[in-house]
Amino acid sequence: MQALKRDLREDDLYEVLPSYNSQTLGDKLEKMWNMQQFKNNSSILLLLWNSFGWDYIFISLTQIISMTITVLRPKIIKKLLPYFLPGYGKLDKIDGWFYGMLLIIITIIEHIYRENFRVRTKGLGIKVRTAFCSLMYRKVLKMRSSEMESITPGKIVNLMTKDVNDVEIFVSTSSYTWTGIVRFLVTCYVLYVEIGWSLMTIILGTFCIIIPVQIYLGVVITSLRMKTSKKSDERCQLTTEVLSAIKTIKLHSWEKHFRRKLAEVRKTEIHILHKVFLWLFTELTLAELAVNITWYLLIISIWFGIMNTLNAVSVTLKVGIPKGIYETAKFVTAINRIGSVLTAVNTTSSKKKYNAKPKIVIKNMTVIIKNRKILDNVNLELNNNLIALSGNTGSGKSLLLKTIMKEHEEFIGSLNTDGRISYASQEPWLFPSTIRQNILFGSNFEEKRYLEVLRVCALTDDLKLFPNGDCTIVGDKGNNLSTGQKIRINLARTIYKDFEIYLLDNCLSALDAETADFIFDKCINKFLKNKLVIMVTQNLKHINQSKNVILLKNQKAELIKPSPNDDIKNFTNSALLDSKIYEMNERNLDTENLNEEFIDKFTTQKKLYEERKKFGKIRHKIYKQYIDLGGGLFMFLLVILTFALSRIIKSGKEKIETSWLHYCRFNIEHSIVNYTAINCTTSQGYKKAIEARIVMCYLYPMVIIIATIMVFMKAFANYNLAKKASMNVHQLIAKKILYASTTFFNSNFVGNILNRFSKDLLSIDEIIPITVYNLFEPSLKLIALLIITSTLNVIFPIVALMLLAVLFKLRKYYVKIGRDLKQLESTTRSPIIGYVIATLDGLTTIRTLKTENILREEFDRHQNLHTSACYIYSCCLGAFGVIIKICSTLFAAIIVVGIQYTDNVSQSLSLMAAEGTGIRQWAEFENQMVSMERLSEYTEIKKEDGHDILTENRPLCGDIKFQNIHCSYEHSANILKNISFTVKSKEKVAIIGRTGSGKSSIISSLFRLCKTEGKIFIDSIDITSLSLEFLRSNISVVPSEPVLFSGTIRDNIDPTGKHPDREIWNIIRAVNLDDVISSLEFKVKNAGSNFSTGQKQLICLGRAIIRNNEIVIFDGITENVDPNIENIIHNIIQQHFASSTVIFITHKLNFMYTYHRLLELNKGKIVEYDGPLALLQNKNGMFNHKLK
Repeated sequence: MQALKRDLREDDLYEVLPSYNSQTLGDKLEKMWNMQQFKNNSSILLLLWNSFGWDYIFISLTQIISMTITVLRPKIIKKLLPYFLPGYGKLDKIDGWFYGMLLIIITIIEHIYRENFRVRTKGLGIKVRTAFCSLMYRKVLKMRSSEMESITPGKIVNLMTKDVNDVEIFVSTSSYTWTGIVRFLVTCYVLYVEIGWSLMTIILGTFCIIIPVQIYLGVVITSLRMKTSKKSDERCQLTTEVLSAIKTIKLHSWEKHFRRKLAEVRKTEIHILHKVFLWLFTELTLAELAVNITWYLLIISIWFGIMNTLNAVSVTLKVGIPKGIYETAKFVTAINRIGSVLTAVNTTSSKKKYNAKPKIVIKNMTVIIKNRKILDNVNLELNNNLIALSGNTGSGKSLLLKTIMKEHEEFIGSLNTDGRISYASQEPWLFPSTIRQNILFGSNFEEKRYLEVLRVCALTDDLKLFPNGDCTIVGDKGNNLSTGQKIRINLARTIYKDFEIYLLDNCLSALDAETADFIFDKCINKFLKNKLVIMVTQNLKHINQSKNVILLKNQKAELIKPSPNDDIKNFTNSALLDSKIYEMNERNLDTENLNEEFIDKFTTQKKLYEERKKFGKIRHKIYKQYIDLGGGLFMFLLVILTFALSRIIKSGKEKIETSWLHYCRFNIEHSIVNYTAINCTTSQGYKKAIEARIVMCYLYPMVIIIATIMVFMKAFANYNLAKKASMNVHQLIAKKILYASTTFFNSNFVGNILNRFSKDLLSIDEIIPITVYNLFEPSLKLIALLIITSTLNVIFPIVALMLLAVLFKLRKYYVKIGRDLKQLESTTRSPIIGYVIATLDGLTTIRTLKTENILREEFDRHQNLHTSACYIYSCCLGAFGVIIKICSTLFAAIIVVGIQYTDNVSQSLSLMAAEGTGIRQWAEFENQMVSMERLSEYTEIKKEDGHDILTENRPLCGDIKFQNIHCSYEHSANILKNISFTVKSKEKVAIIGRTGSGKSSIISSLFRLCKTEGKIFIDSIDITSLSLEFLRSNISVVPSEPVLFSGTIRDNIDPTGKHPDREIWNIIRAVNLDDVISSLEFKVKNAGSNFSTGQKQLICLGRAIIRNNEIVIFDGITENVDPNIENIIHNIIQQHFASSTVIFITHKLNFMYTYHRLLELNKGKIVEYDGPLALLQNKNGMFNHKLK
């Protein structure tokens, strides 16, 4: 009862039942799958049958109860008819009461059984969904990295939301289809007994024609569903990439482009889905036509007695079988797609024991990727020493590490590793949890080692600045931490593992020299001194302190001793690296400035993925918004009109049938007429019967045709409104997301956003249209019955209104609970999606550190919470269904027994049934509208200020002036403190400083990504007076983290498509990628996974060249590249941006003489700003002090 007093929270959910436990179900399915794989059988259907087949059979066999009632009810009604219609025979009062009570009892039993059956089948569907999600997640943890090119994160998200939902629905509803077929066959036998074989051929003949047609349509729908799913994968993948690269999109002012791109993919997806629904409507229409024709052929030939029997299965024939075929089509599509993941190739796991002394032996190894040889005949024998790994961009450094970790297994030769491997990726991977959990990552907490790891990774002082220390929650991808902090936490996780082998993939390059040297000395040289450490680096100082160096060059790997020989000098550009400019004295490390953006939101112990939930009833605004997005009031009224016309025509059809059956009591041929009930003469009865036959033969067929057409029309009108609403709501929220401020993305996890773009959007696409259809049908039927019964007996509408009052009250209680549970069902899905995305981002780290079991347990825990919400919601819906059905039955009994109005017993029963069904569908519709409400929340996202400013399109000269700038993020102290400086047109300025000193905040201020105080001028114009689109379009930027999008090279270099192919090829040659890229249609897979970091950086540099702007910003683009690429980048700057204003952000001091001025930042303040020679001559300056 507490749900009626307050809003439900996750803490209120019951612990999941043991039989629904994700780990238990996952283990069961995995065991069965492994047994099948051992027998080389990859059938998902067989897997489903072996795992849940007996449960399915047991539940389905209970349908015998419903079948029995289906057969018994017409017989009981037939026995009861003489009590109300004396012309049908004699029945005394006691027998009448007996059969009446028996009818009420079996009706109540049937309602209780059906709701219980629905809950049990829904529960089985939930089990299957949970098991498949658990198994797919386990598969993802084992899958080869090469498989991820075709199985994208977007596809995985769709599989775990949309496809498993289709499987769940099929499992939950398929028993209705096949038991409906059995019920139909049983009914056919009953009819055969009643009417003989000659008339049975009418029924069997009609359906032998129509069912094969429906099966064919099911095949067509399956093909279309597969196409829809592929487009849905594409949209989901694009959405994932957009969310991950939103800062890059904003910096380049690409919001319109990606909004258009999302709209195009969505339009194609909806277009195919529209075809699916058209074929579904055709299937339903054909079924309606078949039933009507059969009914017509029988009704003109036989008597009233079999009509109830035929009525009992008409719903199955008109709805059950067509819907079953449709759900089967969806199911077949889903299991085929799930099978594509489960049958993907796994990595090879090693379980051998390791010796204390680590060793790696590589013999005659050749690695080829896509017919391109990367490494050729590599022979290495490595023991416990510090080994530096160097080579040009694209030479195979990361590939060699992945091969050693067995993340890349496609090679020729032999590889033996003796020792457990710990790995630190070049791009730091953090997952949403505390800093401590990110470091421990499943290992036991050992305080002494833990504190030492923090010290050698230079994290101790940083953690002191967080209110909750190492219990601070890490945001999505660490967005509340500085780049340096993310790198050092990533490294701390690696070295906390007390393993034998450590692979460090260039993880110090993005740190400033002081921090990098400190960590190299304290962590790598001393903390890991007795380990085998392979460290990718281009830092000559670190190379010279290594025991050995693996030099990758011309597809070969050479193991050499570090020395100033020609090979290393030529590779590392030693003319620059050997200068004193690069060698800095080590001094006490200052703690980095925190990236305090939204730090208050993440430093508290809040629940991850927690969403703001709206409770209470759905606001009228949401319904209005849905109607407006669907075409407005006119479209909504048109939908109601089609349903109303359909109902009127159907009522007319039923009236004709009733009249015909009434006059069919006369046997025209033998003139045997019973006048007891109708009190008329034989000639009059004969005449009326003739008139009824004429109406039946001529008018009724036309009514049937019109009624059948209206079935299609009302379904089409309803879906057309839903389609427009779905298209428009997606475009609206996509626009709001793209134009949202960075505040939104820093306070919302990707999993939360993707949940709305996947499952909630699915509800708008497919579930709500069906729910609306199921709501309008009984509602208009109820109105029609109220009108009809009120003309017959005034008591009927009074009792009906009394029942409505009771049902309204019951609905009020249920909706409060049901809506809260529906909210919880939606919000508990977000952690599952977010967890999957985080896992895919860090898959290499997870597998290398052997922490798959820990992540599986955490994933299962998230699933259990979601399963609990789903199952409780299902049970509550079932209980509500039982209560309203019992109330409706009892009220119907009161009318029938108390009033005993002879000719309208069926009307009263239909009226009460329609009321119960209508109220239930209304409540279910409101619950489903939770998805619309959740999407509507995103339509209220605050837009960045400055998008609506009208700015004259004119070129910029490039003069930049910062005047008293204070920069801060929401709920944080100032990052930049009273910054003032100028950059003249065509001037080249380098901004240097430690990681976290505020360099990137200068760029954020210039692009208006953060809150600032003070003034920034470009060409003496305050940038706040310029539109964001104009400002960002006229400033080129190459960010520190290179971002590519799935698609082609052409799309990535020139996303807006403004430049000809010739110009794009010139750019490719300019950035030295013409030997890698063979065509402008060259595929960029999975956000650039088929390119190295250096190559991705060069592609991003190509974007800046092609934009040809007067102001160009380079934000730390040389931190993660080798000296050769660094030379290329600086040469490009000199050649292509000679007439541009250039701001180059770095913490390196290479190439400092190529810049007009250097600006040094420290803790958000300008320390020095002058030409490089002037700074060197200032003996008291901090810059000069660094070089001593």
